[in-house]
Amino acid sequence: MIALLLSPLGGTAQVDSLLTQQQTPFHLRQVDRQHISRAAQAAIAASWNLLKQKADFFGYNLSAPGWHYVQIESPDTPGYVMLQFHRPHATSTGASAFTALIPRHGGNVWVVPVLYGGAIPWKSASSMKYTREVFNHVVPESLARTSIRPSGNWSQLGLTFTSLAGDDAVVLSAPSNDLKWIKAPGATLFVGTRHSYRTVELSDVHQSGSYRVWDFTFDADGRLKAVHVSTHANAKIIRVPTQTPPGTVLSHLPEPQGKVIHPAPIPQ
Repeated sequence: MIALLLSPLGGTAQVDSLLTQQQTPFHLRQVDRQHISRAAQAAIAASWNLLKQKADFFGYNLSAPGWHYVQIESPDTPGYVMLQFHRPHATSTGASAFTALIPRHGGNVWVVPVLYGGAIPWKSASSMKYTREVFNHVVPESLARTSIRPSGNWSQLGLTFTSLAGDDAVVLSAPSNDLKWIKAPGATLFVGTRHSYRTVELSDVHQSGSYRVWDFTFDADGRLKAVHVSTHANAKIIRVPTQTPPGTVLSHLPEPQGKVIHPAPIPQ
C-alpha cells in the first residue's frame, strides 16, 4: 500500500526561501562569484589550498586558466558553501566540471567529479555511491529527518542532491499546462505504509527537447539510499491549421424533384 502526497513546494516554506515560490518551474538560487557573501568568501579563502589538493586528487587542475564557479545556496547544507566549478574550454572535446563543498568553520573539503573534457567519470555523478555518501555527510541528519516528512521541504532536499551532482535542475512544482510536458509529473512524495522508505519524484525541464524524472529513495531519517534518473522526450505537438475545406459551396439550389411514395394500405 502506498500513500501519495502532492505539494507544489514540498510542504510549507519560509517567505524568504531560496526556492522560487511564486512560479513553476522552480530551482535553487545561484550566486555568481562577485556577489558571494563575505562570510562565504572567507571560508573559501581559508580552504582554498585544501580545495586545490582535493581537486588535483580527482584530476582537476585549478591552477589552469579558464575556471569559473558559482555558489549554490541550499539551506540543506548549512555547514558548507556549495560551489559548482566549470571550465568551458577544458579540451577540444568539451568542458570540465566538479562540485565542491567548502566547510564554513574548518574541516574537510568534499569534491564531486562531474565532467572531464566533456566526458563523465567512470559513472555519472548522480549514480555514484560516493555522491550519495557526500550528500548524507553534508546534510545534517536532524535536518534531513525533518525535510523528508510530508510537511517538510522534501523537494528542496532532492534539488540539493541534483546540484551536488552538478545538475542545475529546474523542476515542476505541479503538473504543467505546457503540452510538451503533459506526461511530466509534478513534485511528488510517495510514502510507504508498509515500510519506512520514501520516494521523492521531481521532473527536471531545463533541457531542450526532453525532460528528466529524478527518483530519490530516502529512509525515514532522510538518509539517501538510491537515485534513479530517466530521460523522456517532450511530447510532440501537431498544430492543425483551421481552414475551409476545398470545394465549391452552391447556394440558391432548386427544390429537389421527385415524388413521395406512400406505402399501400395493408388489407384487413
